[in-house]
Amino acid sequence: MEIVQVILSFATPVTILILGIWAKKIAREHEKRTSLTAKIIEKRVFVYEEIGKNLNDIYVYLMQVGDWKKFTPMQIVEKKREVDRLMYVNRPYWSERVFSSYTVFMDSAFETFTGEGEDARIKTETRKFELLSSWQQDWKKRFSDKKTDMSILKLNYTTLMKNLSTDFGFYQDS
Repeated sequence: MEIVQVILSFATPVTILILGIWAKKIAREHEKRTSLTAKIIEKRVFVYEEIGKNLNDIYVYLMQVGDWKKFTPMQIVEKKREVDRLMYVNRPYWSERVFSSYTVFMDSAFETFTGEGEDARIKTETRKFELLSSWQQDWKKRFSDKKTDMSILKLNYTTLMKNLSTDFGFYQDS
C-alpha cells in the first residue's frame, strides 16, 4: 500500500508536468499560426492596396460608368498587366477561391491569347467610346468581337470583391 502511495505521489506531479509541457506546446503552435495568419492577411491587404484601384478602373471602363471616359484602351490593358503581375507573383497568399474568381473576372473582361505579340482585347461594346471626342479609330482593334454581358461582368466583379474580403477575414453576407 505504501508503494502505491509513493508511486501516486510521484505520478501526479509528473502527469501535471507532462500536461503543462503539452499545453505550452499547443499554445506556442497556436501563437505561431495566429502570427502567420496575421502576416498573410497583412500581405493580402498590401497587395490589394496595389491592385484595388486598377481592378476598379478596369471594371468602370468596361461598364462605362464613373470616370471611365478618362482612360484609353491601352491604359486599361496596361492596368490588366499590372494586376496580373501582382496577382500571379503573390498567388501563394491568396485562397483558391480568390484566385479562381480573379481569373473568371479577368476572362470576362478580356480576350487573351489573340495572337503572338498581341495585347489582350477588351470585351465590351464600343458605341459609347466611339462618341467621345478623344476616340481614335485605331482603338477599335483593342476591343474584342466577343462581348461579355454586363450583368455577368458585374456578378464576376462582385464575387471577386466578396472573396477578397473573405480572405481578409471579413465575410460579406450580401
